[in-house]
Amino acid sequence: MKKTIGVSCVLGVCAALFYLLISVGFAGFGAATSHDIVLGVTVFVLATFLMLAGQLLAGYYRRVMAGTLKKSSKIYAELLRLNEKYTSEFYELDRFKLFTFYCTSLSEWQSRNNDKTAIAYLCVVVKSNMDEWTEIARNVEYNRIKYNEYMSEYVAAGANMRATEKQSHEQRLCAQTLLRPVTQFDLWYRNQHIATNGRVRSGKDYKFTLDDILSRVAFTNNSQASTEYQRSLVTPKVRSRILKRDGYKCTQCGRTADDGMKLVVDHIVPVSKGGETKDSNLQTLCFECDKGKGNK
Repeated sequence: MKKTIGVSCVLGVCAALFYLLISVGFAGFGAATSHDIVLGVTVFVLATFLMLAGQLLAGYYRRVMAGTLKKSSKIYAELLRLNEKYTSEFYELDRFKLFTFYCTSLSEWQSRNNDKTAIAYLCVVVKSNMDEWTEIARNVEYNRIKYNEYMSEYVAAGANMRATEKQSHEQRLCAQTLLRPVTQFDLWYRNQHIATNGRVRSGKDYKFTLDDILSRVAFTNNSQASTEYQRSLVTPKVRSRILKRDGYKCTQCGRTADDGMKLVVDHIVPVSKGGETKDSNLQTLCFECDKGKGNK
């Protein structure tokens, strides 16, 4: 209602100014007489009233049309039946969860403004309570499946009645009546810069779906499990075999235990990068060469 009155007043002012411009011509508004001003105000009042009345009548017509369609529309009746059938099927869920990280240092805030930091933070949050987040993801997926069934039935009903029932008012009514369950759960990461006096200075938001974060957590868990497993395959028997194969000396510098160096069996391609524990990917290194290699 406020928007309707506001638009009508603006249009009324435009009509009054246009009238005054036509009345005084190029002489300017300073040449307008009191009679011109009174007529301009009258034009403003009439224009505003007519436009407001027109918009109110249009709104009343839409409400009457909606009331009529609610009684006569077959597709609307079918939609109500579907709503009654599916309402209890959907899980009631929030659509998102916001996590805020507060920074008092501007440099720290700037360093955390990237997708990588946001993803890492959300992965830690989700990993700390996997059961809860997995349950939410399952419920969202169930809603998604049921919503597809719901919309398929609605679209089929609409297609069968398109010839006589598809009208703009009916489409608007049905669009307002459609169920909208949560079919995507979003995780928001907000990087907030707080001044020393406690006032909020800057903030930046990052949005990811729960499915995406869960996939990243699962990938990390699988990767870590694989890394630990591959390293566990380097048994004393395997270590002895590789040391013997390499002549009990470092394959990089040639030093041996007699030189006071500790020998280790190393993965040529690190397990963290997909390397496997097999003889062709194992080598003997001294402690210093192994340390220098790192995770390269």
